[in-house]
Amino acid sequence: MPLTKSVELSFIRTLPPELNIPGDECFEVSDVVDAFHLDGWWTGSISQVIENLKRYIVSFPDPPEKIEFSSSNLRPH
Repeated sequence: MPLTKSVELSFIRTLPPELNIPGDECFEVSDVVDAFHLDGWWTGSISQVIENLKRYIVSFPDPPEKIEFSSSNLRPH
């Protein structure tokens, strides 16, 4: 079952702009992104780019954690 949560209207964000090719977003080190993880979007920053695989290591502040993602699971914050 997908994660659901009630929030105030002021916390709802618009959908990100559609990319020409899904998952074709390019990010750089230090970019702030939202990453789809555990049925939700979590804010972190790119700490490493794995060029040849179009994969990214994202650092999260709380709890301190680093997770690898494909570009299709990331969006600009």
